[in-house]
Amino acid sequence: MRLEVFLQGRLEGWGVARDPFGRILRRFRIEMDGVWSEEHRAIHLDETYTYVGGPRRQRHWAIHTDEQGHIRGHDAVEAARLTGVQKGNDFELRFDRLLTRPSRWTEPVHIVQFLEVADGETLMLGRVRRWGVVIATTHVALRRIR
Repeated sequence: MRLEVFLQGRLEGWGVARDPFGRILRRFRIEMDGVWSEEHRAIHLDETYTYVGGPRRQRHWAIHTDEQGHIRGHDAVEAARLTGVQKGNDFELRFDRLLTRPSRWTEPVHIVQFLEVADGETLMLGRVRRWGVVIATTHVALRRIR
């Protein structure tokens, strides 16, 4: 599974966020639409998270793989950056928000592993860290719908 291929098209999924003790914090639905831009040599990915009983959150990523094989991206709306690495047939992404404050230590960092389980079906396993400690985990079943 290559990032540029995997993120093209429409994906949907359902997931939960849990606290460090395993209690469910939130349930949510995720929709992703990815389009390859030959001009920018990047995937333009729109993500929409719809939380049960709560708000919607959107991100608009531009993601590419550099000459050394490292994954890089940014979301100008949320001032977020993304880095990652291909790990065999799977990949891992790390993202956080850019801050104007001098210290980034208190801002959460999200680490998400994409694990292919079948053709068009993937697990997203995430950890949210703050102060170097895991404060939440996410578990998402993701599938391609076109």
